[in-house]
Amino acid sequence: MMRNWLLIGLFAALLGGLSSCAQQTEYEKLVAQELATGERYDSLFFGFYLGMAMDSFYNRCWELNKDSLLRQGPMNQSVLFELPEEFGSPASMFFYPTPFEGHMYEMPVRFSYRSWSPWNKQFHSNKLLPLVQDYLQERYPGEFHETKDKDGQRVLYQVHGNRRILLGLDSDQYVKAVFTDLTQEQAYLDQRKQVAK
Repeated sequence: MMRNWLLIGLFAALLGGLSSCAQQTEYEKLVAQELATGERYDSLFFGFYLGMAMDSFYNRCWELNKDSLLRQGPMNQSVLFELPEEFGSPASMFFYPTPFEGHMYEMPVRFSYRSWSPWNKQFHSNKLLPLVQDYLQERYPGEFHETKDKDGQRVLYQVHGNRRILLGLDSDQYVKAVFTDLTQEQAYLDQRKQVAK
């Protein structure tokens, strides 16, 4: 499923790359500071929010599909929203939530230029990344910080209250963004460990 491509890499980046030091990293300090505020920032886009019941997510998608705003993405594994000119050329936004106990725990999103091709370098993800960063920065308060994952790849992160946004390159074609409810993260990871046993 679409969520798998993103979760493995990003959890590895965060848990392996950002938290590998014995002393607390800047990322860990920021997470602790933001969670200590007790503030919640669950809003995502199109009326979706972290913690939303999955049934409500499907109903909202159906409403937006009837209004021709959203449609089914590739291979029935995502929702598609077309961005006509936000990034200087038509682009697509694909998303589908990660459920946890019947609610949206996380929302992985991919962005890609519609004119992408292996030989058309101007539409590769490295050109799109700073534009997606600006796009998200306008919509979600909080500064993006930069770090490297365990493979030395650039990862941007923003933490505001309970909401974390990770941003980076998924391939030459896709920019990835993941919105996560940090108050549910440990419980979700613990459950996945139990399932893997």
